[in-house]
Amino acid sequence: MCGIFGGILSQSGYKDQDFLNCLAHRGPDSQKTLSVGTIKVGHSLLAIRSDSALNSQPLEIDGRWTIAFNGEIYRSPDKFLNEKLQSDVSSELCVLERLIHSYGNNFLSHIRGMFAIVIVDKIEKTITFARDGSGQKPLFYRLSGGHLSHWASELSALLKISECTFELNTQYLFQNIPYGFAKTDSTIAQDIFQLPPNTFMTFNFSGVLQGHGNIITFGKSLRSLELPELLEEVFLTHLLTNKKAALSLSGGLDSGTLAALATKHSVSWEMFSTRFIDCPEEYNWDFWRAQRLSEDLGQNFNPVEITPKSYLQNIELSHSLLDDPVYNQSVPVYLQLISSVKDNYPEIRVLYSGAGGDELFAGYEHDQRYIRQTLISCTFGTKLYELLYGLKNGHKPNLNPKEFWRQYRSLRIPDGIFTFEIFRNTEQVADQKRENLSQREKVNMLLNENFDWLRSDNLQYLDRYCMYRQIEGRSPFCDFELINWCRETITPLQLLKIRSEKRPLTRAVSGLLPEWYFQDIEKKGWSAPIKHWYESIPEFRFYFREFFAHAEDSLNLEFIDWTKLQSYLRPGMPYPGKWIIYLYSVVVNLRKLGSLS
Repeated sequence: MCGIFGGILSQSGYKDQDFLNCLAHRGPDSQKTLSVGTIKVGHSLLAIRSDSALNSQPLEIDGRWTIAFNGEIYRSPDKFLNEKLQSDVSSELCVLERLIHSYGNNFLSHIRGMFAIVIVDKIEKTITFARDGSGQKPLFYRLSGGHLSHWASELSALLKISECTFELNTQYLFQNIPYGFAKTDSTIAQDIFQLPPNTFMTFNFSGVLQGHGNIITFGKSLRSLELPELLEEVFLTHLLTNKKAALSLSGGLDSGTLAALATKHSVSWEMFSTRFIDCPEEYNWDFWRAQRLSEDLGQNFNPVEITPKSYLQNIELSHSLLDDPVYNQSVPVYLQLISSVKDNYPEIRVLYSGAGGDELFAGYEHDQRYIRQTLISCTFGTKLYELLYGLKNGHKPNLNPKEFWRQYRSLRIPDGIFTFEIFRNTEQVADQKRENLSQREKVNMLLNENFDWLRSDNLQYLDRYCMYRQIEGRSPFCDFELINWCRETITPLQLLKIRSEKRPLTRAVSGLLPEWYFQDIEKKGWSAPIKHWYESIPEFRFYFREFFAHAEDSLNLEFIDWTKLQSYLRPGMPYPGKWIIYLYSVVVNLRKLGSLS
């Protein structure tokens, strides 16, 4: 787990130390730069599987290729290399070297893992970027005059270059404010882009785009496995490390599955779970289940107390560490949990998370609602279903998966907060010919929308917060081969909630978890008690009033009606909703990026 950076020297000035300083938190164990003609490639290493001497990058191969790699390689279809990966924790770069030597730039189809890679080919005079299908590892690049100039693992690193000043990308805000997350490869900074998941892009040494496409995966051999076997395979694959590890354990099925698999394979993890203070005890449903499960499994349990004061102490930092604004009101909680891991166990270098389980197995209520609509309409015909639905509800159902998702996820920002009309209905989703799509295709399209959100939200903060505290975050449920298996194998009917949520996963792990764990497994909707704190603690409300009042004075944001905004924050008004957190996140990001330019 590392930070990578670089640039084309002929495009603009370049200072190695600027990048080394701003990405040092991603890799304090070793930092190095190499020049390939006019190309500079840099790397900051966080040693996870071996010491820094064995993993020093950038790596030169055969006098032709220079690579900088961020992430983990878990498996290869090559039997010898795969056995080496499983048995030798220092082998990762050796495996990369052999694969590149054998397959050249096509080696990407022969690795499985989470990664962002930069490959400089001295013979072809090309620079290739690649990102794994799950999108767990970030890679940003800047175009200057339409040509590639620089790249880095974090957006703010690009703005450390003196010639790269911050300019607000208003179109980004137009697209994302209604829904509170970024779905495009553009960013909040003009001319800076994020490489999409499961994608490669190739530029020549002058920065001109030469080609791009999707990475072909090798996981066909996994298609014959049943889900219990596949979960075991994924879990064991993600265990590769010789460092102490921890698990972010909630009371839900996803992280509980990881805890049970760890116990089954005699793996000892430190379990961390959050407990909220100064709020009704119903908010701690997850905490008490996590504590009891840890005791039953014989794992060490570590409570992390979240108070209104600690939340406010972490809120600005938690949003400033992100590259995309988010509406997730719990991000200060995650930052405090990850910080607690490092503060209590400095030797821990890996943190596991159950992120991705809800997206794989339709764990959200809106998933279930859409699946029910899809199954009924496909069974009885779309026109008849729409007629019957309309008679009962007074309007037609929305059977377009993309538009359905957007309507459900809309932040419902009050009219007048933003002062330009373009924020209304900014993204029109083309109505597809529903009769030409199968049930599976319709449902998978909706679940893919969930994963787009997951990459912008959970996977973003997991990467940034873990790297901020020099920890590697791992999400086994986001294994791209597991995702593909579920999309191709599990039917929409199997995803439908009947007596229990996430039925395929529940059945697969029923023998691993204690019986009581399934008796009250229906998720209560874990969330920090922001609404309660906001409406019951005057200091909490006052913090947001003061924050936005200061923002009005210090930032020239003409698209916000500050007077109307403050009217929603005055004493006696209810908690505005998640849109206020997204607006907070936007302001923090603009302030941070503007100060870097």
